[in-house]
Amino acid sequence: MSALGRWFGVSILVVVSATSALELRAEGPAAAESAFGSALGLAKGHLAAGRGAEGLRVVKAALEKHVNQDYVRAKRADLEDLVRRLAFCAECPAPDPQSVVKGTLKKFVSKSGEIEIRYTEGKPTDFEVLEDGVLAFPAPFRGAFTVSAQGDSYPTTTASSPRIVVGAVEHPKSKKKQSWAVYFGIPPYTDGNMQRWLPAQIVFTDGDEKKVVFDKETSPATPKKPYRVEVEVTASRVTAKLNGMVLGTAQKSDGVFGYAIIDLPKWKEIVITGLVEPSFIQAKLDAIVDRKRATFEGSFDARTILPPWVYEACAPTSEPTQGGDEPSEIPAEHLEAYTAGLERLAA
Repeated sequence: MSALGRWFGVSILVVVSATSALELRAEGPAAAESAFGSALGLAKGHLAAGRGAEGLRVVKAALEKHVNQDYVRAKRADLEDLVRRLAFCAECPAPDPQSVVKGTLKKFVSKSGEIEIRYTEGKPTDFEVLEDGVLAFPAPFRGAFTVSAQGDSYPTTTASSPRIVVGAVEHPKSKKKQSWAVYFGIPPYTDGNMQRWLPAQIVFTDGDEKKVVFDKETSPATPKKPYRVEVEVTASRVTAKLNGMVLGTAQKSDGVFGYAIIDLPKWKEIVITGLVEPSFIQAKLDAIVDRKRATFEGSFDARTILPPWVYEACAPTSEPTQGGDEPSEIPAEHLEAYTAGLERLAA
C-alpha cells in the first residue's frame, strides 16, 4: 500500500473529524497538546462563571478533536475532576440568595458582602426579636452601612421614641463594648399637668461609661405624620437623618462597625444597605450546595461523559523507526490529495 493509502487507513481508524485530524497534523504534537490545554482552560472559565453545560460542550468538542491522543490520556485525572464539577454545576445551579433570606434582597455580592435588603411590615423578617419587641439585625457589618426606616405616623410620646443603635461590639484594642445610640426625639407635648419631650441625641457607650456626643433639645420630628429615620455608619462617623435632613453626627472609633439594633414601635419598611459579613447569606447557600453535592457524588461516574479511549493505556514512547507503516509527516507532494481525501471521508 502506498504512503498515501496508509494515511487514509490510519485516519479512518483514529479520526472522528477529518478536518480536526488535518488541523492536528498541521499544528504538530506540541501545538496540538497546547491547544487541548487551552480548551480545558476555557471549560474551567465556564465553570467559574456557573455555565456548567457550556463547559461540558467545550470538553466534548476538545475530546472529539483530540481523539486517541496520549496527551489527553495523560490528563485523565484532571478530566475526571473537571467533568465532575461541570456536571454538578449543570445539574445543580447555584441557589438564589433570595431563597435563604426573608426580606426582599435587592443586592448581594458574596465576595464583598455588599447588600441591600428590604423588610415590610407584617411580613416575615430575618430580625431577632429582643426584649420589648426591639429588633436586631442578625449579621455583623464589616464596613460602612446604613439603616433606614419609614412609617406612616411618627410616635407622639417619649415612651415610643424611635431609636437605632449601632456597634454593640468590643473595640479591638480597649476590649470595651462600644455602641452609638441614636434617639430621634419627641417634640414637646402636654401630658396632664406636665409638659414632656425627648431631645434628639447620639449617646456613646464605652464599656460602663455613657456620653452624649450630640444633643438637640427640641426634636424637629412631626408627630402623627409620615416619617423616615436613617443612620449612616462610616469608618469614623455616625450620622443621623430625619426625613432626608441631617439631624446630627458624631465621631466613632475607626473600623468598629458591629451590629444594628432597631427600636421602632411603628414602621412600614426597614432597609439595610452596606457591607455585611458575607457568611450571613453565603453560609446558608453553601449548606444547600453541600447537601446537593452529597447526593450527586453518590451517583456520578465520569465514564458516562468521557469516551472509552481516554481510559486506554498510553502508547510506549519511542523514537520512530525507518520503514514503518506510518510516515512521520505527510509528504508535501501528497498534501493536496490527502486533504481532498479527508474531505470526501468527512462528507
